[in-house]
Amino acid sequence: TSLEKSLIQSQIEPKEGGLSGLVYASKTGKRYYYSHCGGLGRIKPENLISFQDPTEAEGRGYTLASGCHPR
Repeated sequence: TSLEKSLIQSQIEPKEGGLSGLVYASKTGKRYYYSHCGGLGRIKPENLISFQDPTEAEGRGYTLASGCHPR
């Protein structure tokens, strides 16, 4: 729903002063995303997880989604 999408978007907006460094993934998937990547919007709110940075995500077995690059 649009409410769910706005809740997700509010959770992934870059923080004041630049990107927070967070990356996002689905707890049911294998890929991680930056906040500006299109695939992030397909993750169900109940499955959305975050990591402090790509190193943490990769340490937990996630890989960067294809077509999703840091800015």
